[in-house]
Amino acid sequence: MPTGPPDSNLSSSSSKYARIDPRRLQALRRYDVIDTPPEETFDRIADLAAALLDVPIGLVTFVGDQKQWHKACIGLDAQGLGLDASFCVHTLDEGQRLVVEDATEDERFDDNPLVTEDPHVRFYAGAPMITPDGHVLGTVCVLDTEPRAPSERQLTGLDDLAQMGVDQLERRRRQKISAVEQGGRRVGRDATQ
Repeated sequence: MPTGPPDSNLSSSSSKYARIDPRRLQALRRYDVIDTPPEETFDRIADLAAALLDVPIGLVTFVGDQKQWHKACIGLDAQGLGLDASFCVHTLDEGQRLVVEDATEDERFDDNPLVTEDPHVRFYAGAPMITPDGHVLGTVCVLDTEPRAPSERQLTGLDDLAQMGVDQLERRRRQKISAVEQGGRRVGRDATQ
């Protein structure tokens, strides 16, 4: 497993970090979510994901060029994670839901420090958060220390929660744009008086 930062010049088929390209990173910056404080809506999404799959850990993650940021983190004390240990980058690469029923039996993850060390992850399920213009920004995902075989209904619910995450991002972005426009109009009016 690579341990360094991704090479941004890689083609889309040459690396598990291929989805971490300039266009995707620009879309991520547009939503201004990396290194921001927790928000109740995202916390609820992570909590619902964990409850839906009956697991102890639920996350809403966003993947930057150097790290994975946990916008919401239920059941795990970690604000972020290096990409070399990230399960979520694999979800980005595929652009679709990823389910790992037992990480110790999956060669992509069997030597991952999250699997071999604390918290000893065995199960991962992640649904990608895909923007309206097609960029995968991160995931709504769940983890467990026991292997699992989730039902299709549970996984469909996880997909729905990922869409809720995207919807929340869009609301945040529109509110910020509106606030900037409102501020600009006020400044313009003040300058003419």
